[in-house]
Amino acid sequence: MRQRKLASQARQLYRSLFSKLPLEIKLGALALKVAFSGDSGKEAFGRWIYGEFIRAGVREMPDVNGTPTVELDLGRNGWMKLPKRYGYDFAKRLYAFGYKQAYKIVKGGHDDAENVLYEAIMDVYEKGQTGKLKLQPVSISEAESYIHRIVYNSIMDVGRKAQRSIQETSMTSEKGGMTDFLDPSSFARSVKGLPRWEAREALEKILKAFRSSNDREIFERRYLDGQAVSEIAEDMGVRSQYISKRMGMYQSVWQKILAPYLEA
Repeated sequence: MRQRKLASQARQLYRSLFSKLPLEIKLGALALKVAFSGDSGKEAFGRWIYGEFIRAGVREMPDVNGTPTVELDLGRNGWMKLPKRYGYDFAKRLYAFGYKQAYKIVKGGHDDAENVLYEAIMDVYEKGQTGKLKLQPVSISEAESYIHRIVYNSIMDVGRKAQRSIQETSMTSEKGGMTDFLDPSSFARSVKGLPRWEAREALEKILKAFRSSNDREIFERRYLDGQAVSEIAEDMGVRSQYISKRMGMYQSVWQKILAPYLEA
């Protein structure tokens, strides 16, 4: 009974902290998450990371439209000009590896596992954007192993933080596993956020895209208020899978809406 009360208090504290984050941070984090989620997200991440490999002089890279990569001069956003599916196979393997590790950490929770995975993917992206991705002119297999290690270490960090939280506060779920929330600071860690006027413009477009007031409510509670999928499902009297499915229907829409803001 005490554990259940503590978990409830923890979720309330999380929502309180999350609700105080600026809109531009919330939308910026959502923009990155949807940009790198789903099959199109793997494609985008694959092209981006392979673009970084090319810029670093990684050896044995696949030719680009018949041109050896050593002859290419890619700028910071040059990856956008790479062929579709370039780097996709690596991204697919990386996501599968990351999801498997994250699933173990969250003890079988699909939505939490995906959250942890995307946090790790955004960690790689953040390092690339801030010059902390220490790529060397090594072989492609060595470069890929390096990215695997970053993802693995990021996921393990989430696990260690969660375990410390559990040990220090006894905040466990009813099933004895992790509580279904992440540290609010993680939403601000990977992105600086969109400019305020862009965030408001993007949010207006997203809200207009919903097919029902019910879907809009789910979005607001999940991504603006920071409520867990399981919590929303319980309040609405539905299964968690239903909530995830409803939001999954809009992933491609969000990608189209938010992509221009990431490229700006």
